[in-house]
Amino acid sequence: MTVVAPEPAAAAGLPTAVRETLAARFPAAAAAPVRWQAETATRLDTGSWLRRTAVHAAVIGDRLVAVAPGDRPVIRHWPLAAVAKAVYNHVTGELAFPPVKSGPSVPTLRIDPFLARSLFDLLPSTSVPGASPRA
Repeated sequence: MTVVAPEPAAAAGLPTAVRETLAARFPAAAAAPVRWQAETATRLDTGSWLRRTAVHAAVIGDRLVAVAPGDRPVIRHWPLAAVAKAVYNHVTGELAFPPVKSGPSVPTLRIDPFLARSLFDLLPSTSVPGASPRA
C-alpha cells in the first residue's frame, strides 16, 4: 500500500507495529505528516525466531524513515536531500544510498520501480535520467 496524501503518522496506513516502533523510538515522527509510504522487499534480522522482518519506508515530514519492527527494531532516517543523492538501480530494483563517512551503514531498499518514481517525484530538485522535463 502506498500513501501519497499527507496524513499524521498515527492515522496513516502504516502497520500497527511500525507506528508503535516509531512512537517509542522516534517520537518526532509521530506527529509529522506522512507524505509517502511503502513496504519494501528488503528484509532485516530484528530478533524474530523464524524469519526476517520487512522494512517499511516512509517520507515523514522532511525525512525518509526506514523501520523494521521487531524485538530489536531497526530505524534509520535521512533528510530528503540525502535521498536526492540516492541512485535507483532498475535492474536489481534497489534504491542505493551513497557511502556514509560515520555512523551505521545505510542498507539498500528494494522497492518497485513505480514506487521509486513516486518517491523521487516528491523531491523538488531531482532529475531522473531519461525522463522528460516537468512542465
